[in-house]
Amino acid sequence: MKTQWELEEEEKRDRERRIISVLLIIAFMIVAIISMIMATTTVSEGVSPDDAYALEQAQEPMIRAVSHKAEIDPIYAQYMERMKEEAENPEVPEWDWSDTPQLDMDDDNFEMLVECAFAEAGNQSEQGIRLVVDAIGNRAGWDMAEVDDVITAPYQFSSFPSGMNKWRSHITEDFIQICADEWTCENKADGGVGVWFFRTGHYSQYGTPWQKIDDHYFSIK
Repeated sequence: MKTQWELEEEEKRDRERRIISVLLIIAFMIVAIISMIMATTTVSEGVSPDDAYALEQAQEPMIRAVSHKAEIDPIYAQYMERMKEEAENPEVPEWDWSDTPQLDMDDDNFEMLVECAFAEAGNQSEQGIRLVVDAIGNRAGWDMAEVDDVITAPYQFSSFPSGMNKWRSHITEDFIQICADEWTCENKADGGVGVWFFRTGHYSQYGTPWQKIDDHYFSIK
């Protein structure tokens, strides 16, 4: 299973490829639009209809190439549609908390908990997700008001703040529900031993090694 760093690097390369692809498409479209404008202008200035038609034909293949790829490649079409939606709606929609269990906390701290848990364990199993929530909860004394201080403490969570912002738009309602359930349930995933530290690759130099779950090595205080 890939580490968080490898997944982030892979996502970075994939994003760069998408950006280059979009820039090329935009360049093609700009050239096509300029050609169409030039064709219209030349007709009004006395250029023969035949010459104007020739200009239109010259830029037509570029438009057809983009349209044809979208027609024959459903994934490409979905990608272009998503890019269009993101361009039109750059703000990430606020989460709907109506189905979230009533918790003795404020939404800002819960959002921070979810964002941190996803950045740290978004690609792990449900048990791995719950254990990361436990690590945060144990440090905060299971007081949601203390969560922001725990997560923003220096050198504690590698995902703060860049990783949390980067992955926020990928968080699902199911993931939010897992975090809420682990916070409110009586039987924690760590069995009450008090998971405090976790990292990839090997156990932390701090605490007492406990268990390796998925990609993370968990230690108790």
